[in-house]
Amino acid sequence: MAVEISSEEELREWLEDKPQEWAQVITLRCALRALPVVAIQRPVPGERVDPLMPLLTFKAFAISFWAFERREKDAVETAQFAAGSIFSKANDAFALQQSYEWKVSETFGEEEKAKWRPHWDRSLAVTAAWKTAAKVASLAANSIVAFGASTAANVIQAAKASVNTSQAITPTLFEAIEADCRFLEEHPTFADLSRARLWLNPPAPACWRKEWDNARKWLSLPGYNFQIWREWYYGRIEGLPHAFADFDNEADGKFYRWIVEQDDNWWSREPAVVNAEITEFVDALRITAPTDEELRQNPRAFTFSLDEEGRSELDEETLPNGLQGDPDERDNHSEILRLIEIALLATAAQTNAKDMEEPTRLLKEAVGEDVEALRPRLFILRAREIIRQVDERESGDSLNPQLSEKQRDAYLPLVEALKMIAEFSPKLAELWHGKLGQTGTPLTREMLDLIAEALRTTGQTTALAQSVIEASNALVAPDAPEDDPARVAASETSRNAFRKMGGTLKKAGEGAKDAENIISLGERLFKIAGIVRDKLPSGEVIARIIASFGGG
Repeated sequence: MAVEISSEEELREWLEDKPQEWAQVITLRCALRALPVVAIQRPVPGERVDPLMPLLTFKAFAISFWAFERREKDAVETAQFAAGSIFSKANDAFALQQSYEWKVSETFGEEEKAKWRPHWDRSLAVTAAWKTAAKVASLAANSIVAFGASTAANVIQAAKASVNTSQAITPTLFEAIEADCRFLEEHPTFADLSRARLWLNPPAPACWRKEWDNARKWLSLPGYNFQIWREWYYGRIEGLPHAFADFDNEADGKFYRWIVEQDDNWWSREPAVVNAEITEFVDALRITAPTDEELRQNPRAFTFSLDEEGRSELDEETLPNGLQGDPDERDNHSEILRLIEIALLATAAQTNAKDMEEPTRLLKEAVGEDVEALRPRLFILRAREIIRQVDERESGDSLNPQLSEKQRDAYLPLVEALKMIAEFSPKLAELWHGKLGQTGTPLTREMLDLIAEALRTTGQTTALAQSVIEASNALVAPDAPEDDPARVAASETSRNAFRKMGGTLKKAGEGAKDAENIISLGERLFKIAGIVRDKLPSGEVIARIIASFGGG
C-alpha cells in the first residue's frame, strides 16, 4: 500500500506500528531542516547575530547526528547537554523578545504595532524553533527514549520550525515527511535515511531556500570562521556520505568523537577561535588526492595497463629479455622445460599433489616454448611459488599431504634447477635478489587478500593479472615482517594495479581518453570501495585512490 501522509493524524497512525528509530530519523531530518532558521537568527529585529548561538546549535546537531547513528553513550550524553545549552539561550532570547514587545506596545500606536507584528511573530517562531531544535536533537540522540503518543507531535513541531512560520504546516512539508516515510519502507535500514538528501521529493520549498541562502551568506562572512559548518550542513543537504569532503568513515569517526570529547570550557571560548581549531582539525583529517608521482607505478614490481574495457591487465614485458645470447641460458631453458613436463606427469599420475598441477602449468607458460619467450618477472614469481609449495611439504608445514617418492623425484630436481637459473642468469638474478623499492608500509597478508578478493569480485582484472596478484600474495606468510621481500613485492604489485586505475581516471578527468570505457572503470572502482572501505590505513595510497575516485 502506498504511503500517504497529508495530516498530523495520518502521520500518527503510520508511526504507531513502526520501530522507534524510524520516528527518530524523521524527527532528526525535520530538525535538520530547521537548522538555517534556528542557528542564524536575531533575538530582536535589527540586532546582530550572536555567534555563540550558531556555534552551540551546530555543536548540538552534529553531535546528535553522530549519536543517533552510533548510539555511543558519551555522544548521547553530550548531545543532551548541548541541547540543554540551546534551551538556556532560547529562554534568554524569549525573555528579551518579550521585553522588546512590551516596550513597543507601550510606545507605539496601533498602526506602528501592526507594522512590527510580523517581526514579533518571527521572533516568537525563531525562539520556539530553538526550543524545538533542542528537544528533537536530544530525542534523536537518545536511543532509549520511547516516543509513545507524542512521536508525531515532535515530528510536526520540528517540521513547523523548518519553514519558520507560526501558520499551519504547508502541504510541501507533509510531502517531505511522506517522502521520508516512503524511503523507510523501501530501505528499512534507518541509517540510510539519515545519510540521504535532506529534501527527497518534492525539492526544498522556496521559503526554506530563502532561509538557507541568508544563513549561507552569514556563515560565509569573514571573522567568525563558520565556513567549516557551512560545509558540514551542505553535506547534509546533499546527502553526502561523510561529514566533509575528502573524508572516509575513519575520518568521520575521528572528527565526531573529537568534538564529543571537548568540554564546556573549550566550547565557551570565542566562536572564531573554536571554529578555527575545528577547521584545522578537519583539514588534517582530509584525504589528499594522490599526486602524479604517487600514481606512477613502481617499475620493479609487476606493472599493469588497461585494456579497451578499462580492465587491469598485466603489462607485456619488452623483448628481447637478455637471455637468448648465451648458449648456457638456452640449455638451462630446455632443462627447465623437461623437468616441468616430468613434474606434470607426476601430479597427473597421483592425486595427493593435484594442487601442484595448476602452478606448474602457470610456470610452464612463464618459461615459454623457447628462451626468447621467457618472461623474467613472471618466471621469478611462478618459480618462487613452486619452491614455496615444495618447501612447505618437505618441512611438514603444509596442510596438504607429503609428496610421494615419485613426486619428490620430479619436483626436487625442478626446484634446484629453478634456483640455479635464477642465481646465475644475470637478467634473472637481478630480479631474484634485487631489493624492491617500497613506497609505503607493506600491507599485511590479510589486507593483500582482501584487495585481491575485491579485484576478483568486481571483475576489474584479467585472468592473468588476477593470477599474478594472488600468486604474489601467496608468497607472503601471515606473520611476515615489514621488511620481508615477498610482502614488499606483493604490496607494490597491488599498489601498481590501483595506481594505473587512479592515474587513468585522473587523466580522463583532465580531458584525456586513455580508456574507452572509463565510466565502467569508475563503477568498478566504486564497488571495490564498498568492499575494502575502512579496512586499509587512511594514508595508504590504495585507500586514497579509492577515496578520491571510488566514492570511499
